[in-house]
Amino acid sequence: MRRRFSHLALFAATALLCLLAIDRIVYWYFPLGRIVYRTDPVQLYGYIPGASKFFIHGAENGGEWISVNINDHGHRGVDLERKSEELRVLVFGDSYVAAEYSPLEETYTHQLSEALRRSTGQEVEIINAGLVGAGPDQVARAMPQEIKDHEPDILVVVITSGNDFGDLIRNKLYGVDRNEKAISKNPELGPGLQKMLEPDLFSKSGWGRLIRAAWRGTPLRMEQVGLAQHPRPPAGQQDARQLLRRHQLEYGNSQIDLDPVVRNLFDDLYDADLSLLPHSDSARRKRLLMRIVLTEIKAIAEKARLPLLVVVVPSPIDVIEDHFGLQARWNRFPEYDRRALSQAASKPAQAMGLPVLDLFASMHEAADPASLFFKAGNDHWNSKGQALAANMTAKRLKELGWLQQEGRTAMGVPLSPPPADGPSP
Repeated sequence: MRRRFSHLALFAATALLCLLAIDRIVYWYFPLGRIVYRTDPVQLYGYIPGASKFFIHGAENGGEWISVNINDHGHRGVDLERKSEELRVLVFGDSYVAAEYSPLEETYTHQLSEALRRSTGQEVEIINAGLVGAGPDQVARAMPQEIKDHEPDILVVVITSGNDFGDLIRNKLYGVDRNEKAISKNPELGPGLQKMLEPDLFSKSGWGRLIRAAWRGTPLRMEQVGLAQHPRPPAGQQDARQLLRRHQLEYGNSQIDLDPVVRNLFDDLYDADLSLLPHSDSARRKRLLMRIVLTEIKAIAEKARLPLLVVVVPSPIDVIEDHFGLQARWNRFPEYDRRALSQAASKPAQAMGLPVLDLFASMHEAADPASLFFKAGNDHWNSKGQALAANMTAKRLKELGWLQQEGRTAMGVPLSPPPADGPSP
């Protein structure tokens, strides 16, 4: 009896150790369902250093599995070395910069590094400080510490004009008083976002993540936060009235009710109110907040004595003719202008004296604008779109003279910069 009990105990202990070993193997080498974001007291949330996951494309975009690895500094890409003599460019932005949907070598930042290397004949280090879902307000909050940590030579801030204005409303980091003077705020995350971003027991266990992923369906997919989600309907199925109603509700909650709780960080909708109803209260407030945030970003760059280039990326909804049938739906909005969103970002930056690269014309006038973006509701730029932007950014930096030390002035802006691509102020 004692021997049987000993055998049973040995079997149980062996089985437990095997299960624990499998759990750790699954956790570290099979990053399925893994959360790669965490709460952040400065910019609401950020990447977890050392985290990894997969992004899986739908069949319409090839079905490719993209490995997303975050380095020890909390950025996508390889680990960074100490600052050397190489030119170092720090690039901020949202999912267009983070590019979790693209292999590392196809991302805008990697292709920018290659374009600059071809242009200068020297290696140029590009740091990808993009964060999925982030707005320019979060960029402004993150910039001081990022500059201190990485000691860049040039700053590039990428503004995604299709949805970055909405981020300024939803994130609640900046507001205005009754005299429309800027106010810096410290909002709190709602319970749903806290639960999403703060790992629970299942997230810390390989078995737990497998059970969660299996529960949510097969084939297993990760979306922006590493968990399976129901995909959003294609843009053509988003009724203009529904989009406008969503924006009006967000505006009322953030700017009128002054609710300090942030409830949405990742569901970035096309800024239809600014595009279709440019004289609405919400559109005016978005333009005002963008000017406030751009002023803050400029001040940070000037304090650090670094040159700053603003790159404005248009929405495929505005670039592609009748994208998903939307233009036909917009016909009843006579004030719609496909350049409105890009100009709402580029004009105030230019008015402040900042060099701007507005990509609208180059993308809209391309031989096939649709070939620059993914399909089936994924409105991000693909490898071809990122290559176009990278080459134009490299060209603009060369025109500004910033690739040589003598071309970078103390205040970060050349005394007589060449004319920018895109609309004039």
